[in-house]
Amino acid sequence: MQVSFLNIVLDACRHVLLTMTEVHMTTGKPEIKKKLQPETGCTVTGIICMRGKRHSASIAIIFSEESAQRIALRVLPESQSQNQFLAFDLVGEISNQIIGGAKAMLIKEGYNFQITLPTVISGYDYLIAHQTKAPVLRIPLNSDFGTFFVEASFDGPPLTEKEKLKKPSPENFTDQSNIEIF
Repeated sequence: MQVSFLNIVLDACRHVLLTMTEVHMTTGKPEIKKKLQPETGCTVTGIICMRGKRHSASIAIIFSEESAQRIALRVLPESQSQNQFLAFDLVGEISNQIIGGAKAMLIKEGYNFQITLPTVISGYDYLIAHQTKAPVLRIPLNSDFGTFFVEASFDGPPLTEKEKLKKPSPENFTDQSNIEIF
């Protein structure tokens, strides 16, 4: 995982949710997601895939149904906030805003991606199909709305000198101190 890529995505996520909902978040301990590990319970996920000439990435923003509803209560008129479909659409919009906010910074850092529109999945106990072969890093974000997760997977060579010197391995991601998140 490229540290600069991950930091940009997490910063965009934090900024969008703080701007939209005025909720503050703390970052929990990142972990490598196990292959074929399903999302448990009722969740809503926004997935974004990115492709470049030498890089590909996949981002998923995962909310419990309860946290998606709580966000909807904060940002939608009361008469619409109880509509389950609008709350799910809101997750797609949040995902779109996060990747839109991150895109300019990613380009500035040297990443040149074609970015898909978010796909929203909702339901019980489903798998998220990340479109990379690299390990998936799962990062909990704790807030007053509950814990939600950002998953990121990145394939490609390092772009920064600092990242070129660091040899990435799954062990580097089990300790939060090895990731410069915020």
